[in-house]
Amino acid sequence: GGVITGNMATGDGGGAAVSGGELDLEETFINTNSAGGAGGGLFSSGGATTVAGGSVVANQAQSGFGLAGAG
Repeated sequence: GGVITGNMATGDGGGAAVSGGELDLEETFINTNSAGGAGGGLFSSGGATTVAGGSVVANQAQSGFGLAGAG
């Protein structure tokens, strides 16, 4: 578990961005992050992402406010 909060990106994935890998989050709180692109809280592309427990709230982005993915 953990906390991903208060982060900002001009592109995708304000809190975290994953490309081509595997990401497993358990009891993680993804809150108040922002992105100029997609996925204010988390953006994942080309890999497997699992979010179990925790929360995803109050994130901002052009699209996919909390979570977004591609491919």
